[in-house]
Amino acid sequence: MTSSIVLWLAVVTLFVVGLAGTVIPLLPGIALILGGVLLYAFVTGFSTISTTTVIGITIFAAIAWLADYYAGVLGAKAAGGGRKAAFGTLIGAIVGMFGGPVGLLAGAFLGALAGALLEGKDARQAQKIAVVSLVATAGATVVQFVIGVSIIIAFLIAVFV
Repeated sequence: MTSSIVLWLAVVTLFVVGLAGTVIPLLPGIALILGGVLLYAFVTGFSTISTTTVIGITIFAAIAWLADYYAGVLGAKAAGGGRKAAFGTLIGAIVGMFGGPVGLLAGAFLGALAGALLEGKDARQAQKIAVVSLVATAGATVVQFVIGVSIIIAFLIAVFV
């Protein structure tokens, strides 16, 4: 009984911190949520959650991770930016992560803007590229949070239904 309580406390802690991590940079949100699922699955010997469910959840986690890392870059390219704008978005987001959620968004915006200007885009086009990159980066955060909640719900359904 006590080990069951400890297991659930650990899983819930990983889920809560993981959900926070989907919006707080430098905190590996989806990885922590997946860690909670894997911890429960391994400790219970996959008796209440199947290997197939764990694989499906892992695939969703990978999609969330990819969305987080590539959305801003893809946004910059979709708005007409080239390699420098895309690279600027990525570097800006990485540097900005140290400033929390606002730093991440500001970094992606400023990085895309600088990259677009270095490509020779006029100020208006560079601003458009930066705004689309910012929106894409923010959208990825929302996608991560939604996927994180979905993973937790799928886990709970697998365990209790």
